[in-house]
Amino acid sequence: ALFLRKELGNQIGRSFIPPKILSIDEFVDYVINKKTEVSNLQDMESCYLIYSIVKRHFKHILSGRERFSDFVPWAREVLGFIEQLDLEDVDIDDIRNIQLNAQIGYDVPESINLLLSNLIELRKLFHQELLKTNSFTRGLKYLTVSKMENIDLGEFENIFFCNFFYLHKTEERILKNLYDHEKADLIFQAENDWPVVKDLF
Repeated sequence: ALFLRKELGNQIGRSFIPPKILSIDEFVDYVINKKTEVSNLQDMESCYLIYSIVKRHFKHILSGRERFSDFVPWAREVLGFIEQLDLEDVDIDDIRNIQLNAQIGYDVPESINLLLSNLIELRKLFHQELLKTNSFTRGLKYLTVSKMENIDLGEFENIFFCNFFYLHKTEERILKNLYDHEKADLIFQAENDWPVVKDLF
């Protein structure tokens, strides 16, 4: 943003009102905050929420790590896994396959199989608890915005998305939605095809 504003200033040659420049995270925050007042959940708060849900509904998973301090490393792993499921909007049938395989028993510790076998319900309860207080993790923000049918961004004359290296499934959907509604231009540099954007057109 700093270098772009500087170059625009050099090109224009006088004072100007710069465009709003956002990272993709900031853009998703901007969109979701237009719809509702959002509370951002901190990492440790998310971990404690996972712990509380497990304690209420899946107590058998806590075996050997009943105290929150003992469960924190597991909570972080669970949280990271749910975050990826949300960012990639993983199909629930794929998660069910994970659960079925976990019930059969992967060649991993039994405690991990227990977590996997309760994954769908745990994720659903986690989302429900978050939405009760309008709290969002990064992944849930992306998932929510990616499912918005018509994103109202009438305050912008043009929106440019730049620098594509990897796009999560939810990012693809957000960009495609805006592009299809002629609300966004996608800018990238390449001499060769960019597979990361091939599904957007």
